[in-house]
Amino acid sequence: MTAESNATVTGCACRPAWPELVVTRDDGTTVAVLASDTPGPLALLYYAHCVRCGIQYPGPFRLPPRTTSAACRISRSSPARRWQTHCLSREPG
Repeated sequence: MTAESNATVTGCACRPAWPELVVTRDDGTTVAVLASDTPGPLALLYYAHCVRCGIQYPGPFRLPPRTTSAACRISRSSPARRWQTHCLSREPG
């Protein structure tokens, strides 16, 4: 057993364990994820790891729920097309 696979088996050494999880994409950007009961689509492509110690997270994970800005919530009373154009252009991609 290699040192890397042994670290995965033993788990996160941080206190509390698994304080924050991220996925590192192919382009080097990181995306915050949350531990979950079932794996999300991102779990099929990447491995999550602890931000502090870097150990690979062994369980399923998902992206956190999306939040909308206050401007989008307020403008929902306007016509649908205008709301979609206004709010969708501001959401991170």
